[in-house]
Amino acid sequence: SRWTCGSLMAILAKITIFVVCTSLAALEQTRNDAHMPTKRHTDANNTNCQASEWILGRDGRDGRDGLPGVAGRDGEKGDQGMPGPPGPVTVAGGTVYTRWGRSVCPTNAIALYDGFVAGPLYSQSGGGADFLCLPRQPLYSYYIPGVQGDSPIQGAEYEFFGASPLAYNFDHNVPCAKCYVATRSVSYMQPGRNDCPKGWTKEYEGYLMTERKTHFRNSIICVDKAGESIYNSAPSTNGATLYMLEATCTHGLPCPPYHREKELTCAVCTK
Repeated sequence: SRWTCGSLMAILAKITIFVVCTSLAALEQTRNDAHMPTKRHTDANNTNCQASEWILGRDGRDGRDGLPGVAGRDGEKGDQGMPGPPGPVTVAGGTVYTRWGRSVCPTNAIALYDGFVAGPLYSQSGGGADFLCLPRQPLYSYYIPGVQGDSPIQGAEYEFFGASPLAYNFDHNVPCAKCYVATRSVSYMQPGRNDCPKGWTKEYEGYLMTERKTHFRNSIICVDKAGESIYNSAPSTNGATLYMLEATCTHGLPCPPYHREKELTCAVCTK
């Protein structure tokens, strides 16, 4: 046989040397964490791994993740952003007031209804103690025909003695309007002044009016300075009546600043 035991042993020895040299080169490349070919040198007495032999090893496995680094410093403050879109309109609940002497509401208010100023007959001691703003169209519930009670209510008309800022309405009936303001929640009538405190809105201004001093008492209301009369109302019905108020200086009010011959003003204010 061509292959003797000795020749087979020699071949096996060469293969073993080759495998060992290759493994050493791969180990060296892994340690150096390099991706370039590694030149492996052997000492002069090693004749099985030739000097200056180049062997390309395989890439090693990925290493483990390192520890987290320390936190960096805060960055500089950025520029202010653009304004956002407007939010929803907040409704405060609203407030309701009566505009005496007019059948319309100011432009910033919603008219709930308009109608007629009414009250008890000026010469009667009973009945209600205030003026009402009755709607133009009443709505009745179940009723029995006939007069079951004796508490009538009358239309109110303007009455004056001599000159008056509203003299053009003399002896005619008084209109009114019930007004609603959605963006404000409080209303009040300011007597003696035709303006409102700072931060309040003036809905309208006018004059203080009520029954005459010799009549039975009724409430005091603020009639618009541009008061109107109900169109085509009958003159001098003499039901409930409205007269201008003036101060008197003989019973405690200081004069000045009050004045006996000046009609007292008023304003309706909201906030």
